[in-house]
Amino acid sequence: MCRRAFTLIELLVVVAIVALLIALLLPALNTAREQARQSVCASNIRALGTALLAYVQVNGDRFPSVGFMHGGQSSPEQSWVTLLLNEYGRNGGETRTQGGNTTLQSEVKDVRRCPSDRSPHFTTPRATQDGPVWRQTSYANNYYFAVPQESVRAVLGKEHSFDRTDRVIRPGTTVYWAELFETGPYATSDHVHPESWLAGDARQAAGDELAFERHRKMANYWMLDGHAEAFVFERTYQLDAANSDPFEGRIEWLNNKWDPDISR
Repeated sequence: MCRRAFTLIELLVVVAIVALLIALLLPALNTAREQARQSVCASNIRALGTALLAYVQVNGDRFPSVGFMHGGQSSPEQSWVTLLLNEYGRNGGETRTQGGNTTLQSEVKDVRRCPSDRSPHFTTPRATQDGPVWRQTSYANNYYFAVPQESVRAVLGKEHSFDRTDRVIRPGTTVYWAELFETGPYATSDHVHPESWLAGDARQAAGDELAFERHRKMANYWMLDGHAEAFVFERTYQLDAANSDPFEGRIEWLNNKWDPDISR
């Protein structure tokens, strides 16, 4: 009786074909997984937006403040993280308090955390001169909306603050929530400072604060009209370099979705 079997060459060809198919499919699978994580992140940021809109309706149309600082002593009770999620959050889960900072346990699924966020500071605190601090959230609000009237001229160079909803001219193109960078001082903050990016290399300055390439070279942003959208950073902040000289005060924008007076 004649027995039939694979030859060594045939076996190697099959193995090579399987390896090739895996190599072709893995990028597609990774892309699909990241698209799913981006969708969850967008859902999170919309949930925060819903909480924000509920908050302003019962607080005289005023936005919540910030409290987790990137430098200096924090005031957690003033932060939107505390104010919004204590009243309107879902899946609050288990938290722990140490050194005056409340932190989310890593296994708790919460709207505060993007599934693509790999920051070590959810579980390992960042050492500061004021003691250890944990990461509170994957998201940050736009500091333009947290500057009080008495400080607005010095901080923003404006005549009025943007701490009320009726002071936002174009809510559909104005960023309120963005995604925080995972390490460094802003990793344990709750806001970012777009008003300071003009002083130097804007992309580098923003890159110390924003995780603007977290989702396939993009990030999710929530606009004040209630919708979330993914952009590359330059869609949210880009000078017309040919017609601008910041040192002479001559500014032309291609995109600026952060400054409520300019947002486009």
